[in-house]
Amino acid sequence: PACKLAGTGKKYLITLLEMSVDAGLEFMKTQVGQTPINVPDISIVRTLCSLLIAHLNIVSENGGFGDLAEVVASVSNSEDPGAAKNKTVLQRHPAQLPSFLSKMYLFCYIMLLAVVLEGDSDNGRQR
Repeated sequence: PACKLAGTGKKYLITLLEMSVDAGLEFMKTQVGQTPINVPDISIVRTLCSLLIAHLNIVSENGGFGDLAEVVASVSNSEDPGAAKNKTVLQRHPAQLPSFLSKMYLFCYIMLLAVVLEGDSDNGRQR
């Protein structure tokens, strides 16, 4: 199933991409002597997006984000203290969405940088 991320989450991820992709690509260009192969910029960005989509899909398959506005309204209008018991953490605490997305994005970004800069670990370089 495709990830159903609220509009604010999508906007937040786009903001993260806009703030960091150009700087990351520039950083990798300065490290060109460190990379075993030259990787086109579009491949780097596509890989970052693929990593993000994979992680978002894992979240969706395991409870997902839900309709956050609907969850907040139903929990706040409910007199039953256990109303939120069957909701995911992000559904119970929608204010944590930016923090969660930032951490997930940073993980994917660092993993991408490491792979591009390290390349094939069997290329004979000494560590």
